[in-house]
Amino acid sequence: MFQDKISIQNYQKRFLNLKYRLVKIIKNHKNESR
Repeated sequence: MFQDKISIQNYQKRFLNLKYRLVKIIKNHKNESR
């Protein structure tokens, strides 16, 4: 049970990192296309 909790937290962190990167890329793209 405890192991599962840790892995879920790790997964959430990874997901947030990916999301953050995506947002950054999208913002950069919008700035470039102007």
